[in-house]
Amino acid sequence: MKNVVFVDTLDKFYAYGGYGLYNGKNESITMTDKPLVVSVVKKIPPKRFGLILLSCAAKVRKRAEKEAKELKKRRKKSRRARKKQ
Repeated sequence: MKNVVFVDTLDKFYAYGGYGLYNGKNESITMTDKPLVVSVVKKIPPKRFGLILLSCAAKVRKRAEKEAKELKKRRKKSRRARKKQ
């Protein structure tokens, strides 16, 4: 899947990434394309925690939007090159 968030409530962590794969057999996660893991290590007020997660999600979204723009530019450039041939 692309642009995913995995939430592990037992181990208390969140994994964000461009691509992710969950293996149910051994309960493992494979994250690629600039993965980010946020681990909860101490108690903080829920409002503040929510703001931290929103901040992380915004960063992931901005990165995904930037990569989408770059991909669109590359495709456009590739099409132009093919037309010239």
